Amino acid sequence: MAFSSFVRRAGAARALAACGSAAAFFVVATVPNGVAGGVPATGTLGRSHDNHAAARVRGSLSGTMGKKKKSHFLYAEDGTCPDGIDVFKIEGTKLSHVQTVTGVGCSPNTYFGTHHLAVVTKPSHCLIYASVGDGFDYSFSITDKTGKLSKTPVSSVNVGGRPSDLAVSGSTVFESNPGNFIDVLQVGSGCKLTLLKQNLTGNSEVDYGIALTNSTTVVAADENQRLMVAYKLGSGGTLTEPIRQDGQIFDPQGIAVLKTSKGPHVFTGQSTDVQPQTQGFTFTGTAFNPLKNSPQISSDETAENGAAVAVSGPNDLLAQAFSSGQIGWDHLTATGMKYTSDTKLAKKDAPTELTVFKNTLFVAQAYGGDLESCKLAPNKVSGCHTVATLTGAGSGDGGSTAVFSPK
Repeated sequence: MAFSSFVRRAGAARALAACGSAAAFFVVATVPNGVAGGVPATGTLGRSHDNHAAARVRGSLSGTMGKKKKSHFLYAEDGTCPDGIDVFKIEGTKLSHVQTVTGVGCSPNTYFGTHHLAVVTKPSHCLIYASVGDGFDYSFSITDKTGKLSKTPVSSVNVGGRPSDLAVSGSTVFESNPGNFIDVLQVGSGCKLTLLKQNLTGNSEVDYGIALTNSTTVVAADENQRLMVAYKLGSGGTLTEPIRQDGQIFDPQGIAVLKTSKGPHVFTGQSTDVQPQTQGFTFTGTAFNPLKNSPQISSDETAENGAAVAVSGPNDLLAQAFSSGQIGWDHLTATGMKYTSDTKLAKKDAPTELTVFKNTLFVAQAYGGDLESCKLAPNKVSGCHTVATLTGAGSGDGGSTAVFSPK
């Protein structure tokens, strides 16, 4: 494997730079203006370096988004520094570009499988952006009819570290800050962000991805110690960790939850430079019980790094992005999982994040600003093709998406 696109930090006592822990797949970037280590007080690293061009729509979506008159809005972050967020309107299968916000945040070395954008709908309609490069969280207000964002952030919080994966429950935002904390923030009126608590993970624990099994329970995969962990939310944003349990695969990275009649099923990908695995569990609230046939492994010998994962309940599948340029999937049942096949992306880049919305899988790629759409059907992913080139094409080093569907 060539390490030009991403770096594997390995060894028996692997160390994550600046936070003393695990190996991970992350996007390699050169920080502009020679900045390394510290960050300026403005909260944006390398703000004077403007590397943005106009975003371009390249095609229609793979599947319709429901009623033709119903509009949805797609937000896509292009992984530049300073960063840019593109806003697209979805009508049926038609995608149109409506806005770009630039000059905020910074995204060098984002971790595969993490979601840096999240939509909050209570008490206000807001977009939250976790900026891994400068240690800030930013919030933008959303205009319902147009999907447009406020031209500048309406609020920001300096959380430090490398804020990464976001998960939302009502007005509460949970955030991974690998090697250090799980942050808990509150969104108030007018999209005002408040940091409630930074909860130390400790014990050499490194959680890149997080997800929710209910409104107060956070689950994560500790990549450093191959553990599955769970946290319970208490007063004031305090998290306690009642469960630390051995997982089934080494270097788990990326996480997704599917709510079923049997209880929530929790899945992870894997950060590896060989054929990646997936693992799945039924989460009982007190234990992670492995699903039948878990773990699974890709049968494609060319596949590498499967950190990014996403689930589609109606289609009974777990999608997994391989940085070698494919989307693989596992067929899911009420009690088990089984690797099925994979399909190629239109461009061989480095898929860094997946978002499922209805019967469409959005794939954000790391380097070329490529945003792809794949069609989801029962136990099948197909028709992956480019639908847009993002604002920071050619200068980005990450990517993330989120969807807002106004009522």
